[in-house]
Amino acid sequence: MTNQSSLSNRKFDLRQRAELLLKRQQEGEALIPTAEVHDLIQELTIYQIELELQNEELRRSEQKYQYLYQRYIDLFNLAPIGYIILNNKDRIQEINLTAAQMLGDDRFQLVGKQLTDYVAPDDQDIYYFQRRVRFAIGAPQSYQLRFSRADGVQFFAQIDSRPEKDKQGKVFGCRLAVTDITERKQAEAALEQTNTQLKHTVSELRQTQKQLIQQERLAAVGQLAAGIAHDFNNILTSILGFAELMKVSPDTPVSMQADLVYIIKSTNRATNLVRQILDFTQRNISQPKRFDLGTFTTEVTAFLNRIIAEDIHLTLSIEPGDYGIEADPTQIQQTLTNLVLNARDALSSGGAIEIKLGHRVFDDHHPPPLTDIQAGDWIVLTVSDSGPGISQEILPHIFEPFFTTKSVGKGTGLGLSQVYGIVKQHGGHIQVDSHEGRGATFTTYFPHISSYDITANAYDAPSLVKGHNETILVVEDDKEVLNTVSMLLKSLGYRVLPASNGKEALAIYQQHQRTVNLVLSDIVMPDMNGLALLAALQTCNPDIKMILMSGYPLNKEAATAIEQDAISWINKPMPLGKLSQIIGKTLGSG
Repeated sequence: MTNQSSLSNRKFDLRQRAELLLKRQQEGEALIPTAEVHDLIQELTIYQIELELQNEELRRSEQKYQYLYQRYIDLFNLAPIGYIILNNKDRIQEINLTAAQMLGDDRFQLVGKQLTDYVAPDDQDIYYFQRRVRFAIGAPQSYQLRFSRADGVQFFAQIDSRPEKDKQGKVFGCRLAVTDITERKQAEAALEQTNTQLKHTVSELRQTQKQLIQQERLAAVGQLAAGIAHDFNNILTSILGFAELMKVSPDTPVSMQADLVYIIKSTNRATNLVRQILDFTQRNISQPKRFDLGTFTTEVTAFLNRIIAEDIHLTLSIEPGDYGIEADPTQIQQTLTNLVLNARDALSSGGAIEIKLGHRVFDDHHPPPLTDIQAGDWIVLTVSDSGPGISQEILPHIFEPFFTTKSVGKGTGLGLSQVYGIVKQHGGHIQVDSHEGRGATFTTYFPHISSYDITANAYDAPSLVKGHNETILVVEDDKEVLNTVSMLLKSLGYRVLPASNGKEALAIYQQHQRTVNLVLSDIVMPDMNGLALLAALQTCNPDIKMILMSGYPLNKEAATAIEQDAISWINKPMPLGKLSQIIGKTLGSG
């Protein structure tokens, strides 16, 4: 197709030729050649056709241009991000609909306004800093700030700036791409909060994991300790029994009395060690009573004040309130004593020990300090000292049996493990707070009961109760223990029928049922244990009187049976005074 330049040249040529013919005609030329006129007309016709074709092409180009322009306008206005063109004064020269909607104003009203009118007050410094960088460096920029809409609502925006430069490279404006990132910021904040909660949860899980590992380790040691307790207590029963028999025997020389007292004291020390181990395993036999822990703590503290060195100041602080508790007084006394003595040992150069007793109610508004403490009313007993504290490396191990930082001969490492076991056995919890140089605080939590009627005495000294020739059936599979217990009972004035196992005891009872006043039986025996023997004897005599002996921690079945059947029981080894009292009480003579 003939281009525009060619058509323009032809137009000029045809015009000149036509003007020349017209001039010749005006000058009177009589005859102009017909062929020349015909050719000119033909060329003019061709030119007209080509001109119309060119106009059609121009119309099509115009339509295409209009289409492309409209498409650009649509893309510009309807783009998912905002576009703003600024001059060198940061006034808005052009803005698309998306950006206008972001700013909450009409786009035509926005043109000519300062962009800073819509930048949040707290982020003005960010914008002016980026503006100085734009003019100083002239490089693309990317930054975030907050805009304030016309209605005052703020939103976060991602700004991508491209500077506009003249031929000399001087910045005279810029183009901004604006993206609303409010939802992303909110998601980031939510994610950060979730991460914080997750870190807290992970921290709690790690702490719980440490506690579980510690509990598993303690349980493994406790199981091992409990396994040897039975045999060890049987040995101590024989030693203690014979020593006490010899001590009260008129045939024993006076010169031997001091030696026998030493043997009894040593046996009692060994017995206490075993008891500490069993307390740690939480399976020792306890004798719970309902009593006032406030009065009890006052009594124990008064006793401890007499044995604490004068350079240590021991104080007791009890908040007003009711301190009913259901627990074994002896074990609670042992717990408080161990905590105070542990604090005393930390004060090598004197100091202060403070005992506090108070109430705490835990609920949704007042969560407990330990995750395994249930909601409800708790009695809180704390023992604090002003000593050097416990290092973080040692702290996780303080409740482990036989773990001690004391020098050889200064401690067994069983005091705190016994405290741990007793507290757990009573449904309580224990917490330690200590830092080097700032002392240590042991906090124990015990469930509170609303009613009690017994005043417990932590230091009962059993007196000897004699028998009146009553018959006692003694059942024990260990020959030495059977022999020892039989001799102890005879020394108290009882007749004894010995049996080495449950089946033999059942046969003897069936033969001497009318004369047997009491059955004293070990719990752990082969073939027929003490509980099975009890059930068999109750078929013969539902009102049978029976005392169970145990040198081994009671399992759940034994503890439940003793509680349901109201059967008396006694720990091995058995001091003569305590044995006489429980027999006298069971027979109704003590």
